[in-house]
Amino acid sequence: MNSGERGFSLIELLVATLVLTVISGAMFTLLTKDQETFVAENDFVEATQNARLTMDMVSSVVRQAGNNPNGVALTPFTLVNWYNDANNNVVCREISIQSDITGSTSQANGTGDPDGTVNSPWENVTFRFASGTPLGEVQMRTTAAGPFQPIAKNIQDVRFLSFDKNGAATSTAADIAKIGIQVDVRTTYLDPKARSQGLTLYRSFTLTSDAYVRSKQ
Repeated sequence: MNSGERGFSLIELLVATLVLTVISGAMFTLLTKDQETFVAENDFVEATQNARLTMDMVSSVVRQAGNNPNGVALTPFTLVNWYNDANNNVVCREISIQSDITGSTSQANGTGDPDGTVNSPWENVTFRFASGTPLGEVQMRTTAAGPFQPIAKNIQDVRFLSFDKNGAATSTAADIAKIGIQVDVRTTYLDPKARSQGLTLYRSFTLTSDAYVRSKQ
């Protein structure tokens, strides 16, 4: 080092270190917030997809309800533990749907034409909401005695509403022409915008859809 040059003083080094620390902290905070927002948005998208999957699967089965070209004894709808809500709607959280749509071939997955029974897969389908902590799930089985399998997780509640062809609430299986589907969804992660305001909130919403029985239209 030349005699005319001098190094950094201790104070200068401390100031530089402090500035670097402040900048690093600000960048870390920004990156953390960005990561929280990314995770929260993915969580929201997944919750929405879960609700839509539930509605699509229920709708596809409801459309076939009561299909019975061979006159087999069947019950198009069974509303388990149904009740009347504040608007006098007929509501349940578990619904069984019967139809004769396949079974004339021997394949285990249920194929072919209607065969006069409701023993093949997808001819006796049950959907139900199973509560859990902190969130529940929608479960389904495709035969009367088969095991229930989850089809959508992180669901807060599911309600099935039954109506006749005139739009009136009904619990009579033979009269049901429409099933209203209501899915309450809640994210699993806290809303980062609410957290920034010191609030502990989740994003929640309800998706609704109507499924129509094809033979009743």
